[in-house]
Amino acid sequence: MAFQLRRLRGDEMDVAAGLHRATALDPYEPPFEDAEVWGAFGAGGLFGFIAFRVGWVDQLYVHEDRRRIGVGSALLTIAKESWPALKVLAPANDPISARFWEGRGFEQDAAGQGTVRYRWSEDA
Repeated sequence: MAFQLRRLRGDEMDVAAGLHRATALDPYEPPFEDAEVWGAFGAGGLFGFIAFRVGWVDQLYVHEDRRRIGVGSALLTIAKESWPALKVLAPANDPISARFWEGRGFEQDAAGQGTVRYRWSEDA
């Protein structure tokens, strides 16, 4: 299934917020103000998006019906090309999430209540 990557426009942030609400495990919705936000678009609209800033991946969500076709990896590549090192907080006890981050070169850095912090560096 083909998709194209591009930065989201201001009028598309509501669509990204809706995808977050549909796919997130928690109800918290971080703001997009200071983040660079990219989306993967194909037939049917927004497949997924990534929001990142100064070395952190704030959000990476892919529509459930659009997973396992490279959307998440393609979006993450944009962040990796923008920053030499990245961190992300992911849910603890989520083997799918762990497999995704670790499969893309991230290493577990720390754990907190209900979360795991992963880090990646282009030097690693």
